[in-house]
Order: sequence, then structure tokens, then C-alpha cells
Amino acid sequence: MPKFGGYLLIKSYGFWSDVEHVIGALLLAEMTGRTPVVHWGGNSYYTDDERGDAFGTFFEPLAALPLNDSAEEVDSIYPPKWSRDKLAENGLNVWDGAVSRLSGLYLLNRPEHLVVTYFFTQVVELPPWLPPDHWLQGADAM
Repeated sequence: MPKFGGYLLIKSYGFWSDVEHVIGALLLAEMTGRTPVVHWGGNSYYTDDERGDAFGTFFEPLAALPLNDSAEEVDSIYPPKWSRDKLAENGLNVWDGAVSRLSGLYLLNRPEHLVVTYFFTQVVELPPWLPPDHWLQGADAM
């Protein structure tokens, strides 16, 4: 599997589902050679700040690159509904519309500099696409 690099922006989904989503997205970031940037915005159940980041309330940042800084470096974004000025938005066509409901499988092998994961990604869905030499290859996800 080619390594594209760039970033994977991990959006909020609901606390324990957020935690599980982050774990799945971390595996996805590792599989695609991307730097994970987590942003749990105003749609997180654990913040009243529409522009804040609830992830930092509970966890240390995974990358030293904040959301705004990552946007400045980006020359291409997937899915196409996201743009530099929309990265901080919450709930952007999660359930309806073009490119809604995209799990991590749809984010593999994307050449864009920034990929946004905003829909639930589980660790259990990714192992069939692990490279043969990956340290989790053959592990039981359950």
C-alpha cells in the first residue's frame, strides 16, 4: 500500500464513540503515513465552545500542529466538501448529501494532502487492508 503522507484530521463523533473513532483513525493514519490531528469541535458533548477543541480537555495533543496551522499548509483536501475555511465546522453533511457517511475504508489510498475523517471508523474494519508486514497483521481485532 503506498504511503501518501500529509495529515488526517479526526473530527468529533460522541465521547466513547469519539475515543473508539480516534483509535480507528490512528490506525488509519498509520496505514496511510499521515500525521493525525484531532479536533473535537462544538459538536462534542464535552464543550460549550463552538470553535474550541474538547480533545485537549482530556488528552495531550497527538501532533503539535493545531487545526488552523494545518489548514495553512494544505494544498488539497478530501472529501471535497471540506475546504480550508470549513475545517472547523461541525456536522458538515455527516448523514446526508454527497460524500456523507464515509468510513475509514473510503479514505485509504487518497493522494490529497489533508484527509478528514468525520464519520465513525472502527479498528475492526481496517485489518483486511493492512500491509502484509504491518505489526497488527493477523491480530484478532475482537
